[in-house]
Amino acid sequence: MAPLVSATGIHIVCPAGSPPLRRAVNYIVALLLPNQRVKDWGGFTYSQMAPTAFTGYFWDEDREYPERSFWERDHNVLILIDAPGETSDTLVDELEALRIRVNESFQRYGMPQKAVWITIQPLSVLLPG
Repeated sequence: MAPLVSATGIHIVCPAGSPPLRRAVNYIVALLLPNQRVKDWGGFTYSQMAPTAFTGYFWDEDREYPERSFWERDHNVLILIDAPGETSDTLVDELEALRIRVNESFQRYGMPQKAVWITIQPLSVLLPG
């Protein structure tokens, strides 16, 4: 029987609804490829960019003028990384550094983001048997 290993799943939600946003996502992918930790974990997966596979909505709240608040629609690419042997506690500093790099990537292409959504969750990985 193949063993299960405790891991942490990392999901990065990247807006990709325009050419500059897709260039930023491609840049993020290029940053992950040489990353030794990502290599040690076995790699990563990302969804199709054009057309995007995921659509999401976030509430864009204007606290000063609530009547200006609205649902903003995003076309998103998801980047999925499984980190075997890691926990949210062991990854928090690395994830904060990753968020900074992701934000810088969007700024680099003239598309700064109000928030970059990165989620983590515990999971189990079924190792090849």
